Amino acid sequence: NIARHRSYDILMGMRNEVTLITQRVKIDIDDMDDYFYDLYEEVQKNNFQIVGSPSAVFYDEEYIPSNSDIELRIPVMQGNDEDVAPEYEMKQLSPHHIVTTMHYGSYD
Repeated sequence: NIARHRSYDILMGMRNEVTLITQRVKIDIDDMDDYFYDLYEEVQKNNFQIVGSPSAVFYDEEYIPSNSDIELRIPVMQGNDEDVAPEYEMKQLSPHHIVTTMHYGSYD
């Protein structure tokens, strides 16, 4: 089995402060879309304006697909968050450095 090396564009930058609506859950990775759907419904219910792409933070040291500790995040325009359901949390993410890349194609 010969390992193939792929080249990736790596982009570095600075992200401004951003407000997030988040939910931290321990779930089967196959159910993540359902939880994101519910998070988007909470955004809509509170009339938040989405200002960026959703993301997920994986907190486990080891990847266990059937029981992953994940924080789902959607960046929103800061607004009235008094009516946000208790299972969700509003967070301020301070300015920070970011590194990003994009993978195209199969993971095989």
